[in-house]
Amino acid sequence: QDDYAEQQEKQHALLGDVARLASITQLQHSLAARYFQTRYMWFSLFPQSMLTFVSGVLAFVTGNDNMAPQDDTVRQRMLLAIGCLSLVATFLNSLMSFLKYGTKSEMHSTVARQLEKLDKYIHFRTLEILSESHVTL
Repeated sequence: QDDYAEQQEKQHALLGDVARLASITQLQHSLAARYFQTRYMWFSLFPQSMLTFVSGVLAFVTGNDNMAPQDDTVRQRMLLAIGCLSLVATFLNSLMSFLKYGTKSEMHSTVARQLEKLDKYIHFRTLEILSESHVTL
């Protein structure tokens, strides 16, 4: 009887340690997911969208004879600006494809959800052990 109670107590302590570790790790992965999601939004998605939008508007204005500046120098500068904006957008796209902030964010989110499930299972199992120990005593 004493060995069984001692074993139950050790199992309960071990589950408590694992639960704490799972909670801490889950929090770390949640924070990492937010970090990478923020990086993805502000360094990838938003700048690329704005650069593409501005270059598209400039291309429309430059290509439309009614709206385009009549001065060839201004028109050439607008075309140069369109090309530069497109190059910067392409470079950002390549850089973000290399850094994979969106993928990293999703991976950390997935691990955080799995750890949350593990934490719930451990708490449920701990309650089972406690209820078994009270029934047997």
